[in-house]
Amino acid sequence: MKMTWDHVEEFDRKMLTDFHSMGSWAHQYTATALYKQMQAVPNDSDIEAGDKPRIQGVLRAKILGEVAASMETLGRFCWALATRSTGGFSAAFINMSKNRANNFYSQVQALASVDADAVLTILKFPVFADLAPLKPESELREFLDPLSDLLDRIADAYMDNGGSNPIETRKLANTYNAIKHGSHIVANPIMLSDPLTGAFDRQSITVIRRWPELNEDINDTTMVFVQRGLKQQSVTEDVQLTRTIATILSNLCQLSVLLIDNGLFYSSTSP
Repeated sequence: MKMTWDHVEEFDRKMLTDFHSMGSWAHQYTATALYKQMQAVPNDSDIEAGDKPRIQGVLRAKILGEVAASMETLGRFCWALATRSTGGFSAAFINMSKNRANNFYSQVQALASVDADAVLTILKFPVFADLAPLKPESELREFLDPLSDLLDRIADAYMDNGGSNPIETRKLANTYNAIKHGSHIVANPIMLSDPLTGAFDRQSITVIRRWPELNEDINDTTMVFVQRGLKQQSVTEDVQLTRTIATILSNLCQLSVLLIDNGLFYSSTSP
């Protein structure tokens, strides 16, 4: 059987329903499991005493990675919603060959203001007047207003132009890549950072996101360390952010399914 446009809506509904219950929560589940394991490490008699702080540090870095990954998933998901007319939401989301989160968050940054109406426009959802028969506007705004605020903040953190020096751009994304692809997690930043004079917090985990190339000056723009606190408040903030993003993804799935069931998901985007 070939996938035709007649099948797209049916299969998109299945995909969105499934993603609502699992995919939306993947990063939050992982961050929570990592956090629980961090708490268990000190009392684990199977772990050597000297390994315990290092294991906790690696788990902390992995939690930071889940924060960045959740931002990326949200951006990719929203981009797929906005481009669903080209072959359906699921194909746009699952077959994505480039990280289109960059495209989506660039669109968010280009908006003069990010509010609930702007979110509906950028996601190519019906306007409030057309949604009124499905849900009260107050309920929709209760979901969309926090989403608009979050998208504005995430776009700046994720895209992070970093001023005029290209080395300083995309700090969060590059730190995520350093954790995910290179495992550039540091045990002793003070030893590695010589001759830099910057202060390092011993109550934090450190990740190297850039190392000087041959013949480059050694300074804090060519040798870049990123730190994230090991204290409970810092860890809890990151886990809570993954939960917030998971909730938004889940709500977007539910709203999309509601639109499909009422013939509105492709009403303004059909090929």
